[in-house]
Amino acid sequence: MDSDEFGVVKELLLQVMASDNEVRREAESKLTQVRQANFDKYFAYMVTALADLEFDGNCRSIALILLRKDANESEQEGQGIWSKISQETRDYVKPLILEVLGRETNEMMLGRVAELSAQIAVSINLCDHNDIWPELFEHCKQMVSEGSPIQMKTGLTVYGKAVITMSEQIIQDHEIFYNMLEFALKNEDITVAFASLQVISQLLCVLLPRDVPKFVGLLETMVKVPMRALKEAEYQIFEESMEEFTSMVDSEPKFFKNNFSDLLQVFGSMFEESENLNEALKKLPIEILITIAEREPRLLSNNENHCKHLLDMIFKLMIGIDEEVTEEWLDPSDPSQAEEENENDIVTFGRNIIDRLFSSLGEEILLPLGCNIIQQAISNDGWKYKNAGLSVFSQIAEYVNDIEDISSMIPVVIQHCKHDHPKVRYAALHCLGQFATDLSLPFIETYHTTLIPMIYDVLDDRVNRVKAHACAAITNFFECAPQEIGLQYCNKLFDKLFILIKSKSSDVAACAISSIASLSESLHEDFIPYFKSLCDELLPVISQQVPNEFRKFKGQAIESLTIAASSIGADHFKPHFEKVARALILIQKEHLDQIDDDPQKIYILNAWQRLCMLMSKEFAPVMPELMPEIFKMSCLQPMTSKDSSSISICEHLEEVKNLSDESTTEIKTTPLEETKAGIGMLSTFIEELEELYAPYVEKTSELFLSLLNCKYDDEVRTRIANSLPLMISAIKSHQKGLEGVLPYTEKFIPVLLEVIKEEVDTTLLQTQFKSIESCIEATGDFMSGEQVNQIGNIFLEEIVKSDKRKDVNLEYAREIDEEVDGLENENEDELQIVLSEAIGMLFKTHKGKCSNIVANLFDNFLPSYLNDAASFTKQKLGIYIINDVVEHVGLEILEEKYEECFHAFVKCSKNENPTIRQAGVYGIGVTLARSCKVQLFGKYSVDAIQTLKEAIEIDCGSQDSTEYGYAKDNAISALVKVMKHHHQSIDVESTFEFLLQHIPLKYDLVEAKFVNDFLADVALSNPSLIIGKDNQNIKQFVVLLGQICREDQMEHETMKKFGKILKSLSSDSYPNDQITEALDNLDQTSQHRIQSIIDLSTP
Repeated sequence: MDSDEFGVVKELLLQVMASDNEVRREAESKLTQVRQANFDKYFAYMVTALADLEFDGNCRSIALILLRKDANESEQEGQGIWSKISQETRDYVKPLILEVLGRETNEMMLGRVAELSAQIAVSINLCDHNDIWPELFEHCKQMVSEGSPIQMKTGLTVYGKAVITMSEQIIQDHEIFYNMLEFALKNEDITVAFASLQVISQLLCVLLPRDVPKFVGLLETMVKVPMRALKEAEYQIFEESMEEFTSMVDSEPKFFKNNFSDLLQVFGSMFEESENLNEALKKLPIEILITIAEREPRLLSNNENHCKHLLDMIFKLMIGIDEEVTEEWLDPSDPSQAEEENENDIVTFGRNIIDRLFSSLGEEILLPLGCNIIQQAISNDGWKYKNAGLSVFSQIAEYVNDIEDISSMIPVVIQHCKHDHPKVRYAALHCLGQFATDLSLPFIETYHTTLIPMIYDVLDDRVNRVKAHACAAITNFFECAPQEIGLQYCNKLFDKLFILIKSKSSDVAACAISSIASLSESLHEDFIPYFKSLCDELLPVISQQVPNEFRKFKGQAIESLTIAASSIGADHFKPHFEKVARALILIQKEHLDQIDDDPQKIYILNAWQRLCMLMSKEFAPVMPELMPEIFKMSCLQPMTSKDSSSISICEHLEEVKNLSDESTTEIKTTPLEETKAGIGMLSTFIEELEELYAPYVEKTSELFLSLLNCKYDDEVRTRIANSLPLMISAIKSHQKGLEGVLPYTEKFIPVLLEVIKEEVDTTLLQTQFKSIESCIEATGDFMSGEQVNQIGNIFLEEIVKSDKRKDVNLEYAREIDEEVDGLENENEDELQIVLSEAIGMLFKTHKGKCSNIVANLFDNFLPSYLNDAASFTKQKLGIYIINDVVEHVGLEILEEKYEECFHAFVKCSKNENPTIRQAGVYGIGVTLARSCKVQLFGKYSVDAIQTLKEAIEIDCGSQDSTEYGYAKDNAISALVKVMKHHHQSIDVESTFEFLLQHIPLKYDLVEAKFVNDFLADVALSNPSLIIGKDNQNIKQFVVLLGQICREDQMEHETMKKFGKILKSLSSDSYPNDQITEALDNLDQTSQHRIQSIIDLSTP
């Protein structure tokens, strides 16, 4: 190492701590230059500075922070820091880091060095899977077994952070590791015991299920850690210990399975001892037990006493609320804050816990127990018991199958709307509102005559919080109420609600305005007489600036106005559209603060979305003025990364001072909900406006592509992926050519493919590949043969990867000796179908450039998907792909593979599974029959007809009736396609006679329209084929017409054809007495249908 240059680096580290900003900035700049010029040297210098215990402590801290910053960034790049330095530097820094671990005396500094050491160990293992830096772990083992408490925690920190690299070594030496962890768990220093608990938590995340039982024996000692923390008043350690247990339950619930009874007792006693703790800590024991029950519901479903014990704990928690009711609760000055506090209080927690229990265990087990406890609680004179009972009762409505099961309790709830205590009145109103949502129409129709008058009276309650909740209950009620019930109460309620929206309480005003919106949704067009009054009341309110506490009210006023607009419909809203839009644009331009917590933003974004959906393309005139304002919003800025190559100490000065956790923020963040609303709005604009959105595509695509790989929200990424092809279509419709579209397609598809490389969510993968398929479809033929081959191979490789993930899921199921969660593999099946459709789109759009993909399919892919040993899903996927190949590629490319395809279709057409059978007959009918040359089809005709007849005559048996019906309908349609395109090669008369025995089609109405149009054409051109040479089938034909002459079975033109046929049947050439008899035997509906089509043919 260059000692002179290192001396300069040390001096720079001193200068970055200087009070003079200019000196500090200059030093940072020079350090950046050193780093960029030779990272290898720079890394060695930083480790050397860290290892120099005589050097300035703050400067050593700076060196450590910069080392960890580099390590973090390398991890995020997927490389690890070890890959960036030479072997010489690696050999140099290893002993220095071990030296620091052995000599450092500052506890916080030592903890950070331990974390850095673990990061390096993980990075070493990334570079060489056989190297786990054994010297480090041997050193740490010695620290745990022989060191001071500080050293023990340091060694455990390394194990915990690097456990992923050494899981195999741990299993090989599991007894040694077990003893080390147990030794640390029993240490008299609670912080050491907690550090050991953290290691076990990390270990359970990486162990294979078969290896987990090796450490179950530690559980008895593990649960003593939070017990000790509670007794020693180490409440932070108690909280963090319980969080570790929650994490362990999430990752490996079976670790606790055989000891659940003991855990219930231990955590139950913790709950009893937590009486004097804050509410957050009281929740923790219950949270862990519920989480175990969710993951292993049989632990409770098979033991009623466990259920009772847990329910008792929950109710004890809920009745532990404060006796005093604060003024802030009675009349909240900030409704948003009050709502947030309400979400976090112990009553809401208990209510949500009950909901989770019901969801996991089902109503059969819990409903009798729950109702018994609820009745006891509501019957108790204490208001806290009534409050708890009503709150829990509100949560179980969605699990009640028959409203009669709880009918005796509902009048009791209604009566409690008049209780003396405001929290009981509030709970009763919440209960009724929740019942309206969960039990919907049966509840509303049964109780509206009693319930609405009672809630109406509560609108005059002396407590604003209760009054606001009465409005909320009305909102719940009329969101589900039919129009006729809304009409009974609207006049009286509107009079009261229009008064309440002028309340000085922003909570009451906001809830009243939401109630009006709910009523408008119930009334639909009957709200028209009230809409002008609503505009007159609300437009002045939303057009002016308001105090902070009324911003949410203003947002809800915007929401209510636009919901009401949607309720009355576009035609009736048009006269008001301009003035409403002007008011919203004024807000957009002048009233929105560029701060994160302005509630108006999300309301106005949703309002624009709602109006666009209502007005569709008539919304376009506001776009030129609106869109520049939209693109200024902070939540809709392209997401960018900070420059990680430069060194800035300023953001780390606080950490240098106290060595607390450094910031890990790497991107400019925006409020999630606002961003979601904004993306949803823009997506709606794109869908509704189509080509009229083209002027805004460039700016939108920049934003969307920057957010496409952001992991914070699946909904955002889904909306964006779905919108990309719509933007291509908008540009194509606007510019009428490939030239304007191509730059966007060439940007979108590569970004989607990059995102897919890192995607782990199968549902999102489906969306992303569907987006690529739709981009290809919207653009058309734009790729070269090489590009088509590349992307086609990507699709095939993804199918293979998906198969491997399915195998892993099944292997995991075998490991834990339980059935695999079917949903994961069902999602994989759906993904494979999406991929097969994407391959089909390549065939459809780039027909002449697919020869290499086709060869790859038949040589390397399809053989394993269409053999008898293949699973159902593999066979289905294989036949789907062959269908696309034959339908879109054609003879020119397929050549000798054509016969192979035909035999595959025949084989699948005989499959006992209706889904595969449907794909097989589709292949014969739609692809071979339609695209095969007449001369070539001759050699297949006998087999094709025979196979289709056999498929049609297969008995339903135990098959799913709908799937069977679709398979049969497709077989009939395939037979018709063969007859239509290749009648020269078949016996038409006998085939037609067979066909008439099996129509009409009843399931696949798309195919039904095709078949019925074919019948009409044949009946016009050669009627004897249908009614028989001697008119023997004429009655059957009339009955058939009575069944099929309706809009879902045929197009308008087909109906006109049948009308002509019926007119011709009325001539003297046909036996009128038979026709009249057949018509007389039809029901009135069928007679009406036949008369309607006769009328169609009358000029």
